[in-house]
Amino acid sequence: MRTKNTELKTLKLSAVSGYFLFFMITCLFYACSDQSSDEPTPSNEPGTGFLEVTGISTELDISSTEGRIQSANTDLWDFSILDDNLDTVIFFEDFINVPAQVPLLEGDYSAHIDSDNQAPSGFGDQFATFGGEQSFTIEDSIVTPVTITAFPTNTRVRIQYTDQTLAEFDEIKVTVKTPNVGGELFYDPNETRFGYFQLDTSIEIDAILLFTTTTGDTDSRRIQGTIPNPQAGNSFTVTIAANLLEGSGAFDIVVSDLFNESGFDLSGLRDPNADFVPDGSTPYTDPRDGQSYNVVKIQIGPGPEDFQLWTAEAHRFVPQNTNTFATVSGIDAVYYNFEGAIDAPRGTHLPSLEEWDRLTRVISLSRLIPGGDTGLNLETLGISNAGGGRSSTNEGFYWSSSPSTFSTQATAIRIVPPNTVANSSENRTLDFLTVRYIIDLR
Repeated sequence: MRTKNTELKTLKLSAVSGYFLFFMITCLFYACSDQSSDEPTPSNEPGTGFLEVTGISTELDISSTEGRIQSANTDLWDFSILDDNLDTVIFFEDFINVPAQVPLLEGDYSAHIDSDNQAPSGFGDQFATFGGEQSFTIEDSIVTPVTITAFPTNTRVRIQYTDQTLAEFDEIKVTVKTPNVGGELFYDPNETRFGYFQLDTSIEIDAILLFTTTTGDTDSRRIQGTIPNPQAGNSFTVTIAANLLEGSGAFDIVVSDLFNESGFDLSGLRDPNADFVPDGSTPYTDPRDGQSYNVVKIQIGPGPEDFQLWTAEAHRFVPQNTNTFATVSGIDAVYYNFEGAIDAPRGTHLPSLEEWDRLTRVISLSRLIPGGDTGLNLETLGISNAGGGRSSTNEGFYWSSSPSTFSTQATAIRIVPPNTVANSSENRTLDFLTVRYIIDLR
């Protein structure tokens, strides 16, 4: 293969079908029987003529003023002629080397042109690929003009951002992939070129936006989506319009009328917690699997901001890593080791020992267990092991994020109704505990 010289409210993908660039390549095929002295000596075989390529004319018809490809050099394109059995009878690696006259027998053929610069992906117009073919018939002593129209054979994607998005997020990382053909490009806000991709069954877009929280920590938002069935010549401009105040948004798709609409529907990618209200009135949805959990707001101090938002049910997410969780028959909860517990769903975090202690110092355990007035409903689900066995069934154990004396573990919270709450720093390398998360407040 050769390279030729040729918000988070809304994330909008505008499919602008603007790179319908075509080349009109006119080849005149002459079947001649009367040759002058400076022409090749005719074959003695009856029905033989000559192909005469008199030149190439190129026309540009660019439907969009955005991302315009001004020119393309056809000199280095592959040129081939196939017979009616699809066998190649003539091949030139560079079109510029096609001779003025080429002998062809009478019969049916097809002429093919290919820009021959296929790469899985790449930035810049040099990665735009074209191809075309045209059938024709050579008859004895008949001049046969043939026009080959070369169309785009790949698709392209450009990423752009609103000013507000650039102002509110510290870093933006966008990855675009065509998974089945190995195309992958990384976009940053300084990349304004189109990325070109070989055709695939889908284009995957993954946007990660990093920002600094009010506590000085770095957090992120992630938006993922898939464009199904992109067509040759499609040109997608992806506009990321996001802000922190409005939460996570959705994909809106606008498809140009110049191409057939492919039924792009990414409405299901809307962030499930975009309408979350931090007062305990709306559930929290784990974006990893779509399961929802009741949320309770618990006042732990006199000020209007002295409260915590807790998930009021044991979590049920099943990780892909089977070594990080266990399930117990008849129990509607998943038990996690510390590795599984610390991997909190987006917008939440595993409570620290300080957060647990503050809660249980202010609120008595009898109010936090099932039947209590807080609605937190801390259950006594005991401890599980990797095999699904359960012990300490009259007690409850919950992970914290705070270290214990064992370097690879964290301190757990142990509850024994009606009133006992204690920190548990035993070696829990083989233990699986239930989990509650705190909703992040921004």
